[in-house]
Amino acid sequence: MMRMALGLIATFFIGGLLGCSSTTGGREGVGVVIAHRGASGYLPEHTLAAYALAVGQGAAIIEPDVVLTKDGVLICSHDLTLDAATNVEEVYQGRAREDGKHYAIDFTLAEIRMLMVDDKERYTAPPQQREGYHVATLDEMLALVERLAERTGRRIGVIPEPKSPSFHLEEGQPIECPLIEAMRSRGYLTTHGVHLADGPGIVQCFDLESVERFARLGVLPSDLIWLVGADYPTEDELDRAAAVTHGIGPSRKLVDGPDGRDFLRSVRVRGLVLYPYTFRNEPTDLERYFSMPEVAGVFADFPDVARRARERVMERKYGQPSEPRGTIRIEGGF
Repeated sequence: MMRMALGLIATFFIGGLLGCSSTTGGREGVGVVIAHRGASGYLPEHTLAAYALAVGQGAAIIEPDVVLTKDGVLICSHDLTLDAATNVEEVYQGRAREDGKHYAIDFTLAEIRMLMVDDKERYTAPPQQREGYHVATLDEMLALVERLAERTGRRIGVIPEPKSPSFHLEEGQPIECPLIEAMRSRGYLTTHGVHLADGPGIVQCFDLESVERFARLGVLPSDLIWLVGADYPTEDELDRAAAVTHGIGPSRKLVDGPDGRDFLRSVRVRGLVLYPYTFRNEPTDLERYFSMPEVAGVFADFPDVARRARERVMERKYGQPSEPRGTIRIEGGF
């Protein structure tokens, strides 16, 4: 499957995308598609193949979660530990902590390079072969997005999430500065009023104190959002978020829950926008969210499904869809 997926991606990009010039990003009032961990509904999350496929399916922004290695390298991983997504237990026996888990911060990048990523989709598919998928570094991911933006003529953004900043702080390796340096080195954060990258760069985090640390380190509100779960945030937390960010990434359970209307009202009063998460193969719900004026973007595991839902909303609102030229149409996956 890995070879077939990469072959399809290469074929479509080389044969259909060169010379195309357009931009992703929403017209006013319609949010954009954010590829949640890449095209994670189709390929193993946080792999370069999943990121590339997400671009091909028309995502405007790609989301990598990031953690630090022992030698201070940012790698793309949803978990602090390597157990769920790699064969670390087989390769490094006896290296687990007392809780039985293998933490990325206990391994150097060279050691992590020896691991294979499970050929599986986290939510549904059983583990299969591991051959062909490797842990990617954030720098590799950013370089890939830059190359694909150049090849397709599209603006493609990135929205990394530093995982558990408090854990990294306790381990003596704060994650904020390395992430800022990585983003700024490729122009993905606004510096002195200038944004150099082809697409937007936004830092997202559940830890409000970490979000505030990012702000103190010079990350502007336009490049920051605060993630929240299903529990209604306090008025004080919303005020703190509004002081340093331009938006909030809420769980859909919060928006659709009994306090959802109050939450939306609080967001509007503070001038914040929303980046709700996470959508699976749910075209009806996606259309409903894309129709909400507060929504600046949605996190989706199936970027092509989300893109088509957005197109339908655009067509109803403006009389024609706003599809990025050079996108790959894959009806039903592989």
